[in-house]
Amino acid sequence: MRRGGVSAFGFGGCNRFFGSYQATDRTLKFGTMGATRMACPEGMDQEQELFRALDATTRYEIHGSKLLLFADKALVARFE
Repeated sequence: MRRGGVSAFGFGGCNRFFGSYQATDRTLKFGTMGATRMACPEGMDQEQELFRALDATTRYEIHGSKLLLFADKALVARFE
């Protein structure tokens, strides 16, 4: 993960999202994220949960192939 403010972007299952983030050795904060506005028949709830997790993230941990996102001490997302 790079240090400083850099671009963040991805695909949430229905929409593409974009924004910025700042990271240090263990802290991580996403800026305001934008997204396309497609309406999909499935997966919209899960995508909104992803966006809420990114918004709440304050730190991260990497364990092998897992990326864990935390809001302080609470785990908000796990990616493998």
